[in-house]
Amino acid sequence: MTGTAWKPLAGGGYGEEADEVRYVASFAGFLPAEAPELVILVVVDEPARQTYSGGRAAAPIFADYAQFAVRQLRIPSEFERAAVDQVGRVMATTPAKALDLLAVQEAALPGIG
Repeated sequence: MTGTAWKPLAGGGYGEEADEVRYVASFAGFLPAEAPELVILVVVDEPARQTYSGGRAAAPIFADYAQFAVRQLRIPSEFERAAVDQVGRVMATTPAKALDLLAVQEAALPGIG
């Protein structure tokens, strides 16, 4: 979710008359999407005018932090998860191994893919 807001000036108003508008840009998100474990909120106070929106100023920072957090917390992507026999359990795997598991499942139960 992105956000872009004008900052009020100390003397009142937002500076739009004098073209002195100052911004606060934000981006909030959670991951992984299907079962959130982490929430990240990025707020940029007075970003550069050419990148003042939440999508341009804060979202790239969110992406960097999210990428780092996923690696540090070892949160597998949806594609890297393969169900095991116990309900609620997953195991991390590589994309190639996931394809191998799918092939084994299809061979055992024709018509599931």
